[in-house]
Amino acid sequence: MASLGQMLANIAHQWRQPLTELTLTLFNVKKALKKENTQEIDAYYKESLEIINNMSKTIDDFSNFFNPNKDKEEFCLKSSIEEALVITKKMLEKNDIKVKTHLEKIDIFGVSNELSQIIINLLQNSTDAFKDKETKKKIAIKSFLDENYAIIEFKDNAGGIEEKTLDKVFEPYFTTKHQSNGTGLGLFMSKMIIEKSLNGKIALENCCDGIIITIKLPLEK
Repeated sequence: MASLGQMLANIAHQWRQPLTELTLTLFNVKKALKKENTQEIDAYYKESLEIINNMSKTIDDFSNFFNPNKDKEEFCLKSSIEEALVITKKMLEKNDIKVKTHLEKIDIFGVSNELSQIIINLLQNSTDAFKDKETKKKIAIKSFLDENYAIIEFKDNAGGIEEKTLDKVFEPYFTTKHQSNGTGLGLFMSKMIIEKSLNGKIALENCCDGIIITIKLPLEK
């Protein structure tokens, strides 16, 4: 029951942003209809389908996480991260966040959508942390090989986390956000997926002007 509750709460958390985008897209459809602009209507229709498909995949991803018989395969880490960036592109543009990437082509073993979901969660967390901050908002993501491991480094300049709460960020239901905006399950679920599904490790620390998250994934099956 606890696992089920965690999964449902995290789905709700991950759906907030797509629902906002879908509402905006439907408003644009209404405006395009008034102008009888069929080209815009078609574009917004396709955009809506992409958002809905992403929301559907969120349910599949977290349902599959609790399935012991899910199919794992080799996938390209670079492609998985880039898919997450495509899904969150509008959110990042809306909040004027610049993302810089340096991604090596590395194959790892697991479920590609699960890794994409983790990156999406990190991007959403940073976006929330940037709110009300008057600074040039930057996120840097890089991946590289280190012996028999693939390393992902995720870095932002959103101000970091208070030292007294730093060791609690991966605990279930702990959140630094207002109760209406955070469930405290995003990093907890990400840690679970990385450790139990991808056999890796995740660590978070403050850097000079934000946080740096390091994900370490084994290359061997």
